[in-house]
Amino acid sequence: MKTKKMSFIIIAILLIIAIGYPYNKRQNNPIQIGFVSALSGPSADLGFACRNALEMYIDEVNSNGGIHGRPIEILILDDQGNPEIALTHFEKLIADGVQLIVGQVTSASATLTVPYVNEHHALFISPLVSSNAYRGQDDHFIALAPSASDQGNTISNYIISQKKSSRVAILYDQSNFVYSNAVIEGAIEPFTQTEHFEFQLYALNESSEIPAVINAASEFVPDDFIVITNVSDLLLISNQVKKTLGNIDIYSSMWGMAPEVISGYGESMANVYGVYAINPNSDSPQYLDFKTRYLEKYQVEANFGAIYTYNAAYLLTTAIKNVNSTDPDIINTYIKDTQFFDGINTPYEITSTGDAVRKLFIIHAEDGKTIN
Repeated sequence: MKTKKMSFIIIAILLIIAIGYPYNKRQNNPIQIGFVSALSGPSADLGFACRNALEMYIDEVNSNGGIHGRPIEILILDDQGNPEIALTHFEKLIADGVQLIVGQVTSASATLTVPYVNEHHALFISPLVSSNAYRGQDDHFIALAPSASDQGNTISNYIISQKKSSRVAILYDQSNFVYSNAVIEGAIEPFTQTEHFEFQLYALNESSEIPAVINAASEFVPDDFIVITNVSDLLLISNQVKKTLGNIDIYSSMWGMAPEVISGYGESMANVYGVYAINPNSDSPQYLDFKTRYLEKYQVEANFGAIYTYNAAYLLTTAIKNVNSTDPDIINTYIKDTQFFDGINTPYEITSTGDAVRKLFIIHAEDGKTIN
C-alpha cells in the first residue's frame, strides 16, 4: 500500500515537472528583436549609429536582468538601403517568429517592408523613416522621426521670417525620392501662400553631378538653397555653392544633419543651417549621460539616428515590460494609448496612427547653436 501511494506521489511530481518545464523554458527564452538597416552603402553611417545605440541600450537591459527575467536577443541584418533586400530580411524574420522589428534609415528602403508588416500583423518601429506616405494610418508601423513635410515646412517658414523676398533653389536626392518629395511638398507650401518667394527644383542622382546641378541652379540666380541629401553631399554642395555663387544661405533637411554639422564647423559652414528635431544644446542629465557613454564606447558622437534608436529601444522594451507580452498587437495598442513619452533629449508624442510629433529646431552649422 505504501509502495502504491509512493508511486502515485512520484508520478504526480513527474507530471508537475513535465507540465511546468515548457512554461519555465518559454519564460527563460530570449525575447528576439529584429534589426534591419543599411550597414553598407550610402546610408551606412546612419545605419551603424542606429545599430550601436540599439546594442548599447539592450546591453544595459540585459545586464539588469532583462525583461521579467528574459534576456533580449538582437538579430542584425543589413538591407544595404535596398527595399528588395529589406523585404527579404523582413520575410525571414517574420517566418521565424520574430514579430518585433526596429530599424531602416531611409524612407525609400521601407517602401516594401511597411506594407508587408501590416499584412502579417507584426510591429515595425523605425527611428528614421519619415515620409508622409507612411503616416496617418492606424497600422503596425510606428515612426519616431518627425514627418518629412514638417521638416520642409519649418525651413521655409524660417526663411520667410527672415526675408521679404527670396528665390529658393531646392536640391534633392532622387534616390530617396519618397522622403525628398515629402520634404519638398512641405517646403513649397508656405512659398505658394506668400508673395515675393519663388522656387525651382533640381534633382540630384549621384554626387558627381553636383557641379553641373549647381551651375544649372546658378542660372535661376537663387538667394537661398534648400538641400535634401545625405551629409556627404551636403558638404560637397556647400563647397560648390560657395565656389560658384559665394556665401548664399543653405538649409538642410534632417537627413544631412550629422554630428559634425551640429557640433559646429566654424567659418567654413557659416552659411549653412539645418532643421533638427533634437536640441543639441540640451542640458538634460539623461541626454548628457547618453552622449558621454556613446562617445566612450564607439569613439564617435551620437547622431540623431542613434538618439532616436535609443528612444525606440526604450519605447519597445518599456511596452513589453508593462503589458507583460511580446504580442505585437498588444504592444502597438499600448504605445498609441500611452501617447506621451519622455525622450532622452526632448519629449515627444505618438499619435493614434503611430506617428511621432516633435518640436523642430533650426541649427546654425557654424557653431551648432539653435537659432529659433
